Amino acid sequence: MPTPQTRKLDLKKLIKFFDEKPEPPEKNSIGHATALVSLFGEDLAFGLLKEYCSRKNYEFSLLSRKCKNEGSSGSRLDGWVQIKTGKRKTFHFQTEVKNWSAHATDGKRIPLKICPDKYDAIRFERFGREFTENNFPKKVPKVLTVIEKPTKEKELLRCNGIPVDMKVNPLPLLCYWFALYPSEKKGKYRSVDKYFDTDEFFNLELGKGENFKRLYVFSMSSFTRNLIRDGVNEIYVDMENLNPRMDWISEIFP
Repeated sequence: MPTPQTRKLDLKKLIKFFDEKPEPPEKNSIGHATALVSLFGEDLAFGLLKEYCSRKNYEFSLLSRKCKNEGSSGSRLDGWVQIKTGKRKTFHFQTEVKNWSAHATDGKRIPLKICPDKYDAIRFERFGREFTENNFPKKVPKVLTVIEKPTKEKELLRCNGIPVDMKVNPLPLLCYWFALYPSEKKGKYRSVDKYFDTDEFFNLELGKGENFKRLYVFSMSSFTRNLIRDGVNEIYVDMENLNPRMDWISEIFP
């Protein structure tokens, strides 16, 4: 149900902008991606992740957007996420969002209507561009830096009323816009976690010597495309930061 914090999201238009990258004589998207991502990129990632969890009957909470180690030079990620898959299973993810899309320097246009073989080839290639053979994230190594949780529970909570188990060990989560997935030949590096083992949210076994045993990956594009495939064209998502920003834009340009 819509709330004052939610916005209606047109999924086909979302794919059109970020994956199809229209140019004139269509409505031009060139030169606008960076500005739009700055406006709502993180909200979009957390909103789609929440929608994914809802459809899996998981309980999602964005605990905090403060996710960094102490000191000015400490690693900084985009937020702490809590996902409860049942009464006995709780996950805490130190989360990094990357809204790279067809507008990126090495981005590729992916039509909404594309044959499955071509789509898989693009996803496999993108995975190879982003990860090493040992599943190390080439461009976002900081997600594997251990981020210390705040020592006091109240410092972690985004709002009152969210129960947080501070004893839960943190896990790294990368939220990409890109559609990406490991090919079959990389299957030996896949890690079995039945709670997060889908086309759009999967986990990878990391090589020895890393701070974590597994890395979790969520693809916003893949999830959006799967919703459209299932006949869902619009959803409501939380946009905690977008709404006040839009209010300011309306005031500045009345």
